[in-house]
Amino acid sequence: MSHFDLSAERLFRAMTITTQSARACLAGALVEPIEDGGAWIVATNGSAMLIQRDRKAVAPRPIVLRITAPEPPEPDPDDAFEIGGWHWCGSHIRIRDTPEPQAAPVLWGGHETPGTHVIVEEVTQADRYPDWRAAIAAKAKGGEAIRVGCTAFTTSLLLPLIEGRHQFRLHAARPGHAISVTWPDDPDALGVIMPCVTKPRGDEELAQLFTALGRDDLIETEAADA
Repeated sequence: MSHFDLSAERLFRAMTITTQSARACLAGALVEPIEDGGAWIVATNGSAMLIQRDRKAVAPRPIVLRITAPEPPEPDPDDAFEIGGWHWCGSHIRIRDTPEPQAAPVLWGGHETPGTHVIVEEVTQADRYPDWRAAIAAKAKGGEAIRVGCTAFTTSLLLPLIEGRHQFRLHAARPGHAISVTWPDDPDALGVIMPCVTKPRGDEELAQLFTALGRDDLIETEAADA
C-alpha cells in the first residue's frame, strides 16, 4: 500500500489555521504533490492562509488531511529538556493511503518511536479545496489599481501565523490586496492575510501626524511617486 511521508512540524503549523474554520472543505490541510519532488502543504480559514513547501515529502496524490495529536505525556521532573507537550521538530508522519481514519506513526531520524502516533483523517476530496494560488494575490489586469483606501488587516489573523516564530516580515501590497508574510528562518513558507479596507482618508491622517511631528519630509506625494 502506498503512503504519505510528511513533516510533522509543518502539518501541525497548518492545523493552527484550519482549526479556526467552520467550513468543511477547509477543515484540513491540502497536501499537493510537487512534480520535481516534495509537496505543498496549504491551510486556510478563508481569511488567512499558510503555504509551506515540504521538500522531503512523499505524496502519491493530492489529499486534504486533518491530524490530531494525543494528549502529551506528563513531564519527567528529572528531564531538564522535557517541558511538557510534544516536540515535532525534525520528525515526520507516515500515513497510509486509505480513506479510513488511522493512527499514524511519528518517526524521528527514520525510526518509529513506540507509542507515539497522531490521528489522521481525510476530511474532503482534494478537488473541493479552493484555488489557493489565486488567493495569494489578484491578477494584474493592466492600468493603475484603484486606490480604495489604506490596506489593513485584522490582527487576530496574524497571530496563528507568527506563533512560535522568532521573526517575521510583512510585505506591502497594493491597497485592498492581500498582505504577504515571510519568515527569515523559513524560506519555504508564505503567509497570506486577506485585507480589510479602512476609511479613505487614512493617508491624510498619516500626513497630518508627520507634519505635527516635524517630519513632513516623510509625506509621499504624487511627484515623488512618479
